[in-house]
Amino acid sequence: MKPARASAPPRLDAGSTRALHMRGIMCGRVAAYALVVGIAGTFVFGAWLGEPIAMLAGPLAVVALVLGLAYVVAARRSEEEFFASFARARKLTYAPRTELLPLTPLLGAGDRRECRHWMQGSLGEQLPACGLGHYEFRVRHGNGDVERWTSHDFTICVVDLEPGIVMFPGVFLTRPRDLVDRVSGGAWLSTHTRRRVELESAALCERYDLWVERSQDDLLLRQLFSPAFVAWLAENPLRPCFEYRSGTLVVYLERKLEDAGPLGWLMDATAEIAGRFLSEVRQAAGRRAAVHLGERGHGRRPRPQARLHLADRDEQIDHRIERIEARLGRGDGVGRPTAEENLDRLTGQRIGHRSPFVARVEHESGIEAVEDGWW
Repeated sequence: MKPARASAPPRLDAGSTRALHMRGIMCGRVAAYALVVGIAGTFVFGAWLGEPIAMLAGPLAVVALVLGLAYVVAARRSEEEFFASFARARKLTYAPRTELLPLTPLLGAGDRRECRHWMQGSLGEQLPACGLGHYEFRVRHGNGDVERWTSHDFTICVVDLEPGIVMFPGVFLTRPRDLVDRVSGGAWLSTHTRRRVELESAALCERYDLWVERSQDDLLLRQLFSPAFVAWLAENPLRPCFEYRSGTLVVYLERKLEDAGPLGWLMDATAEIAGRFLSEVRQAAGRRAAVHLGERGHGRRPRPQARLHLADRDEQIDHRIERIEARLGRGDGVGRPTAEENLDRLTGQRIGHRSPFVARVEHESGIEAVEDGWW
């Protein structure tokens, strides 16, 4: 991937230079040789057969074939010029093709996937970098000799938002699906392990379906979908959808955008949605910091940072216990617990206080075992 060249002038859409390339190809040597040889060959072959229809249809077929191939090549070159021009105007890097990790349901949908005209760069001030381009996944129907493929085209903008991975395990805002989508493979989002949420806005519910992971905290979800954000989604003429999972935000439209205006609007919509997620993450961090400072001001030992899921708390407890056990195994002067200390340790776990064994380990090994209230 490299920065777009600065020599070509800006393009308005993917077809703005198609006619220019078409003219250049048809006036070139390759097209001229193909026409002369093809027309002469089919005419002679038809005369050898003694078929006037073949003498007339053969040259016409050659001309149509050459024109069709020239059109395809011209369209591809025009597309590449347009996206390189758009990337240059937005100070993005451009690559004709790339591969994306299947971090969200959309990026892992279908049996085959392809990403073209990929552009990467800054999304805006105080926002992470983004990737923008065309994305296609294809679904295979049938088995054996009888196979049929269904293609689904998208324009996507991908942003890495790892700070919100704990607060929002999975949020999916999609358009309502019908029977045709399910039959053709367009309903890529599995809803068996997720639940649907209806917000207070009737306009938003008519335009979108909101699905979340079952472990999603409802209070955090309501804070994310603030009244201003809901109104923006309900009134946005672009109708962007998005899904957030595994720390990755994907804002998408279920069609290929080939105009500079809509592509810019999609980037602006992505900046708005990413800003909402980051705003909630920063506010949550600010609330934790305020609680932390408040406890210090009252002379109390600060409690551990709030955990949204018990699994995260247990994982950190296990990690600290492993550090203590590793220090014990290396023989750093901390003896094994006695029977009385083991009994005190079990008692401390049940009543929520530090046991003498844990206090001795902290004192002799220099490791803070577990914060107050976790034993």
